[in-house]
Amino acid sequence: MPGGALLVSHRDHTNTFDWSAASTVDSEASTSPAQIKWAAFYSDCTHEVQPVVTGHRVTLTYNLYVSPRSVGSIFTLPPPIDAASYPLAAGVREMLSQNGFMPEGGKLGFFCTHQYAHASGSKGRTRTPKGLSDEGPFSTKDTADIEQLMPYALKGVDAMIFQIFASLGVNVTVKPMLDNRIFWNYFNWNADEFVEEEEDTFEGETRSQKMNRIVQKGYIPRIGKKFWGMQFTNREYGEDFPTPHEMTDKLWPSEDMLDVTWLNDAKAAGWQPSFMYVVHGNGASADWTYSHATILIDIPPRNERLVDIPESGFLVDGTKYERDSEGSPSRYSYDAKSESSE
Repeated sequence: MPGGALLVSHRDHTNTFDWSAASTVDSEASTSPAQIKWAAFYSDCTHEVQPVVTGHRVTLTYNLYVSPRSVGSIFTLPPPIDAASYPLAAGVREMLSQNGFMPEGGKLGFFCTHQYAHASGSKGRTRTPKGLSDEGPFSTKDTADIEQLMPYALKGVDAMIFQIFASLGVNVTVKPMLDNRIFWNYFNWNADEFVEEEEDTFEGETRSQKMNRIVQKGYIPRIGKKFWGMQFTNREYGEDFPTPHEMTDKLWPSEDMLDVTWLNDAKAAGWQPSFMYVVHGNGASADWTYSHATILIDIPPRNERLVDIPESGFLVDGTKYERDSEGSPSRYSYDAKSESSE
């Protein structure tokens, strides 16, 4: 049956499933009047079926879902795949073994490349956040379904990144990151006022430098404490909530995450509306803030990493680290005697 190839695309990558007789390796199958072929791909992939030149095709399309009920006991953390089989695994191990790579530890961030319904939930309920009165409706899906499914629901390269680092003894979590637009606007619009209030605090800087440093606070990532469901409130930003931090603390509990080294850039398709609130200009209107699913990787200090390094130990800023004879052969301990003798 010539033609009818299935093209599946995700971002800039396309896979072609050519099921025509000419491309079938199995000669017996290629001469069969009827064949059954299948393909599976994620919901955020686009697909196209090219024209069938001769014959007919019947296509059955259906969706498979990962749900809290389906997770049960069949999933483990991380998912049961040999992370060492990934080509990237050797490179990550080599990176972690480098003495000069984050010797004091740090945090890496990775924006999930696939789309997840991370701000939605199947059951909504009305609640009043702690610290707010009962006046006025506040509707929320308190915790998104995805909170129970991560990291089991990770797909493709997202799952690969999670599994590789987790297999090397590194703490890895999946959390939502809030769009910083509302924070940037707050610091940018009020920079003059903040400079006046803190005039004596930043000695040796020009006014322009002070304002620039204050505006930079608006770029600090804001990480959700969990995957929250979609939030709605009729409370007004600027009146009921004087600052964006007060608003997010009540509506979308989160915290600043300083000094994150991001491995990739966020793509537009990954952002989802996370909460809506009221703003007032010439009149009242609704505004909203987005969030993006991220993978956060806590890199331990060099002497605490469970990766192979030379038998002789290593030096970080003049401090000697050697094998711990009583512990794991891959764990290294601080040699206090070596430092004192130097």
